[in-house]
Amino acid sequence: IKSQWPAWKWQQGSSAKGEVVGLGTDVGGMAMCYRRDLFEKAGLPTDREAVSALWPTWEKYIETGVKFKAANVKGSAWMDGPTIIYRSILGQQPVGIYDGDKVVVESNPGVKRAWDLTIDAINKGLSAKIAPWSADWNAGMAKGSFVTLACPSWMMAYIQSQAKDS
Repeated sequence: IKSQWPAWKWQQGSSAKGEVVGLGTDVGGMAMCYRRDLFEKAGLPTDREAVSALWPTWEKYIETGVKFKAANVKGSAWMDGPTIIYRSILGQQPVGIYDGDKVVVESNPGVKRAWDLTIDAINKGLSAKIAPWSADWNAGMAKGSFVTLACPSWMMAYIQSQAKDS
């Protein structure tokens, strides 16, 4: 089954002797979940294809967030908080925090890009300031405290369990 994983992910699940100790997760595609009802209230498109066209880049995602904020949908921010968006942007960079065994945070432009875009979104008031996996985060899903969330394939089931009526 080794061929079913990227080489780097297979290596992460293997010991120094090459023995498999686990199978890697979170290497699939990433989508963006959004609240259709709150997009509609903000005058944004709700159709999946139209929403996808809104932000082909992270910069456009932030621009769309500014438009959402300008619509002043009471009680709703564009994104939950900085953690998930930062990790999502960082995950799309050619090199992350590590390059092999070396920590490359200070010298890696991909880390700086993820940081700068996240700070830009915060400075533009797009964050609900809610930490992921917290009770507030779970409640925020149900209440619409934030309207977008980066979604790996397994996240929909989690959202549905936390926001059954939303």
